[in-house]
Amino acid sequence: MIALLMLASLVPATAAHAPSAPVERQVAEPQTAEQQSRLGPVARFGFDGTIESSTATAAQVAASGRPSFVDGEALSLGPESASTFVTLGPDLASFESGNDFSVQFWLRTDAGADRRFVALSKKAFTDNSLASQKNAGWVFYVSGGTWAWSMGSGSRRITYERDNGMRMPLNDGRWHQLTMTHNSALSEIRLFYDGVNWVTYHVRDSDGFDFTSPEPTVVGWDGRDAESPTDLLPAIEAGAQGLQDFVDAFNGFGLRELAPEDFVRAIVDPRRVFEQMVAEAAAQRGADGPAFVAALEAADWEPVSRAESALMSNPYTIHQAMEFMEAAPLMKIYSLLDGEVLISQEAAERFAERERLYEPDFDMDELAVWDRTLSAQEVMSSYSGHFEPGPAVVAESLSSLTAAAWNIWHGGKHFTLDEHGWDSRVAVADMLREEGVDVIMMQETYSSGDFIAAELGYYFATTVDWDYLNQGANISVLSRYPIAEVHVQRDSPFQNVGTKVAISETQDLYVMSNWYGMDQFPAVFDFHQSRFGQSDVVPTLFAGDFNAVPHTDGGSSPASVALLEAGFTDAFRSLYQDAEQYPGPSHRNGRRIDQLYYKGVGLSNTSTRVISTRASGFPSDHFLILSRFDLDYSTRAAGRPRPVP
Repeated sequence: MIALLMLASLVPATAAHAPSAPVERQVAEPQTAEQQSRLGPVARFGFDGTIESSTATAAQVAASGRPSFVDGEALSLGPESASTFVTLGPDLASFESGNDFSVQFWLRTDAGADRRFVALSKKAFTDNSLASQKNAGWVFYVSGGTWAWSMGSGSRRITYERDNGMRMPLNDGRWHQLTMTHNSALSEIRLFYDGVNWVTYHVRDSDGFDFTSPEPTVVGWDGRDAESPTDLLPAIEAGAQGLQDFVDAFNGFGLRELAPEDFVRAIVDPRRVFEQMVAEAAAQRGADGPAFVAALEAADWEPVSRAESALMSNPYTIHQAMEFMEAAPLMKIYSLLDGEVLISQEAAERFAERERLYEPDFDMDELAVWDRTLSAQEVMSSYSGHFEPGPAVVAESLSSLTAAAWNIWHGGKHFTLDEHGWDSRVAVADMLREEGVDVIMMQETYSSGDFIAAELGYYFATTVDWDYLNQGANISVLSRYPIAEVHVQRDSPFQNVGTKVAISETQDLYVMSNWYGMDQFPAVFDFHQSRFGQSDVVPTLFAGDFNAVPHTDGGSSPASVALLEAGFTDAFRSLYQDAEQYPGPSHRNGRRIDQLYYKGVGLSNTSTRVISTRASGFPSDHFLILSRFDLDYSTRAAGRPRPVP
């Protein structure tokens, strides 16, 4: 650790954003050697001229050549080093989904480096394709000059990867600390950068997310099984053939040929597009329409089903990569013209290159593993022992708060700098920043929540769900203040994620993001009853895309009935009670299907707006719901102190 310590006195703290004070109870220092041994790491690699663990429980078992060290005090892997990977012992720790564990290490890369390479893995990770991401296990890697992380269960994955490397950089030539903790009882993965818990994933649902992997723990990457960029092109060509088979099967019904504007929609929801086309054809036939519909109801759907299944199994088709979707303005690898599926060779080659992994090029120091979950206090303490953390942003108390609910439309990826002169993800972040939003209940987050949170310098929490079109989790919470708890109803991870946010040293707030077909609402509502019942101590924000118009507006939403009866207030309608005069549409279809409800002591709604325009272009088909609250927690129930997170 001498190399790191020597640099610590020379290099300032480099976290892109000021960390908040840890929100966990201070962990008492162990008083005995037995306690110290029990709480200490089960493996620690100081890399002081050796790859052996300083503990007796783990040892290096393989390396590519002779490992190199920086001044004998830190492991060095890269093109100019003797090694590109080191495999650690099988008894390093039990990284199973049913166990608690923590992993921590320090990393340094060259200034300006932006290639993607693996730093530490416990999974097969041969490239950055979704197929590799879905492999069971976890991996820390470097991408675009910043850190990234992925965990898979074999059939699903969760991935934290941004392309805004100036936020939380690793490529500034300085030492940075990365930490992962797993709490099996809470089913939480927490990720830390330079001592701060920026990211929290809830990883339990009814389908199960078992990330247990038989792969060894590897520092670096050997690349022996990796595909070259050109090796991906045949798979993309196979994907085109699969798409063509699908189009041919669809056109085999004898309706109008599938049009380019229907291409993506048909692949996503073929039944719906089929029914729409049948209805169009029936209308054209007039009195013969019903008989036509009846005849097509008996049509053989098997060719379409078979083609759809083939698409699902190919990692380079529209089901597997957002970039393949033709929805403007995304990169168009596949397109449909006169019934023929075409490949943009330029786009395909660009995508293949982007998925590639390169040889590692980094220094690593002080890799440690625990068989328990480190607290936020412990992680911050381990970082601040070497670098001065930024100033805390959590105040003693807070007198006002701005909250937002926003469905950002398929990850906010419909407008790009290359095609439109502006990036809709950046626009989302800019609008939230300009309005001074403190907490955001976001829907259709998909693969953009981590980017937007990093742009804002905010904490980010989400859940593992069914990964719609493999784009990433639907629901998330972004917060200026630390996220202390995450609560998810196991059958509804696509519909709701609940968080407790420590908005000050004396105030907590439940912040819950929602997206519904109304069938899921009752289970979520019942699941959170215990938290709703704390409203005299911890108030609640419950907002999102309900896909239903409230009954107060003439709609039939059961959610609005249940929430108002439970003591919640509809923020917009409470200030604008006349629904005819103030319809307050939240979607470009003119309906108020997005709502923000609040309940509890200390919350006073001073302003609620529906923001639907932006001079340089509005980034979503849903509008931004923005509420400002005055806070007065002095009225909290007597004898009920602020709960300790």
